Amino acid sequence: MVALVTAAIVILLAPGIVQRKSGTASLEGTVVDVKSGKVISNAVVEVTGVAMDGRVLSYSTKTATDGRFSIFGLAPGGGYQIISTRPDSYLPAHYGQPSPFEPGRPITLIAGEHIQGLEIRMTPTSEVLGRITYHDGRLARHVRVDVLKPSHGRSNAGLEAKLLMSTQTNDRGEYRLKGLPPGQYYVRAIPSTNALFAGPAVWDMGRLRRDLPTRVETEGYPPTYFPGTTFLEDARRVDLPAGTSLSGIDILAIRVRPRRVSGVIVNGGTGKGVRLTRLVMIPREIVPDSVEVRSFEVRDSFDILGVLPGAYWLVAISKDGQVPLFGRVPIDVIDSDVRDIVVEAMPEGELDGRLYFDGDPHESSVILANAQVTLSPRPPSSLRMLDRSIVTTSIPIKSVVEKGSFKLQGLRPWDYRVTVSLPTPNAYVAAARLGSVNVLEEALRYDARASSELEIVIAADGGSVEGQVVNEKAEPVGAATVAIVPGYDRRRRLDLYRDLTTDDLGQFKFDGLEPGSYWVLAWEGVERGAWYDRDFLRLYEGQGKEIYVNSRSNQNFSLPVCKPWM
Repeated sequence: MVALVTAAIVILLAPGIVQRKSGTASLEGTVVDVKSGKVISNAVVEVTGVAMDGRVLSYSTKTATDGRFSIFGLAPGGGYQIISTRPDSYLPAHYGQPSPFEPGRPITLIAGEHIQGLEIRMTPTSEVLGRITYHDGRLARHVRVDVLKPSHGRSNAGLEAKLLMSTQTNDRGEYRLKGLPPGQYYVRAIPSTNALFAGPAVWDMGRLRRDLPTRVETEGYPPTYFPGTTFLEDARRVDLPAGTSLSGIDILAIRVRPRRVSGVIVNGGTGKGVRLTRLVMIPREIVPDSVEVRSFEVRDSFDILGVLPGAYWLVAISKDGQVPLFGRVPIDVIDSDVRDIVVEAMPEGELDGRLYFDGDPHESSVILANAQVTLSPRPPSSLRMLDRSIVTTSIPIKSVVEKGSFKLQGLRPWDYRVTVSLPTPNAYVAAARLGSVNVLEEALRYDARASSELEIVIAADGGSVEGQVVNEKAEPVGAATVAIVPGYDRRRRLDLYRDLTTDDLGQFKFDGLEPGSYWVLAWEGVERGAWYDRDFLRLYEGQGKEIYVNSRSNQNFSLPVCKPWM
């Protein structure tokens, strides 16, 4: 009798023999490595959703040695998400996501339903290894090492990087940063614990004297980027494919002496010194350490000590009576002091301009009467590190064109991007100049003393491109990002870059394209603005479609979605 009872218990608990509850659902599937296709064992699979009665429910299991998982007894409901995790070597993965960090595909469970054949694809993580040494060969022990991810959120208007992960070197100066997703990165070391070198890019000397037990003339080691530069623009990016252990990312820390920046602030109209001015020094490169920009209250002249090598803007904000004055000067601090700087502060100014039409005179009146010119300030004017009202208006400055002429008012000295809104789909900006400067390839650098008119030429013989984004199975891909990138000879023309999101049928259309060569690409998951970055585009060579747009032409084609870079 005892033997019979034992046998019954064994039968009830044996793997694969499960009594399903009435009115519930179940699912099963496999977890695989997205790069190798191999099954992944011991991964945690969690199913979370909302039941019909509103309860939030969660179920979990682990994959077997063959990568398979099964979950029974699921309450019927909608919006269930299936997530697989294995922190030791993979990124979290959602069922149905096109690439890491993109949303997954929710499923709905019906009572009595058994879903089979689910596949969750996990992306293996990578690691970076290297050694940090000082200029004299000494090992840099217990210093901080950062991985920074290039950021593309500002339309290629400035070089930016965001901190992703940090660690410290060991007694041999070695570091190891693991658990990284595939991508492109900067690696930097911060060897010094001296706040002058490890902290913000510029320090108020008064604060320095109060808080820091150091002399500003002391040499030290500022943040240094791989392979050995203090300038982000000179740093070398590291390409890190999925599942890679990349060694040899060694950094030679550079020893520097802080420098001195001095000069005067004058009223640009009278040439006399101004009484009280707020002076702000802003790093022209946007990295995590740039958010702590220091400002100074000065009278007539300034003398800033403890400035580390780098590229900066000096921005002056003052008042002469009741009239606000603004000035800006770029400086490069390299291996010597920067002296005798003159910052001219001027009231807000205005810029006259004129539109010209190259085409049929009958179209001219319609286009010129309904065009709108906009100047948008280039970064870092809109960053959180600086009050927007200090440098320029936070809203782009617009002017409605009347009879071909326009006037832009309320301008402060800064760099601007010129855009023109046009009323007809085939119209585009063929040229824009301020004096001798082509402001389609370079920023419009406004100076209140400028006497030139902004001249803009409009044409109306643009071509159009339309089509459908499809996947490997030739199925339409909705909500994909499509970008048009100009050919190599016109990559500086930011106005030629275009992007949109496909509709539910994967369809897209671009009008008003200037004749010339383009590269059309589509992604299911991509950071906005990444296509302005030539290093990013390098990862997708051979994908997308290269086209040539002729005057008033129309092209229609299927566009394969880009495979995620792994």
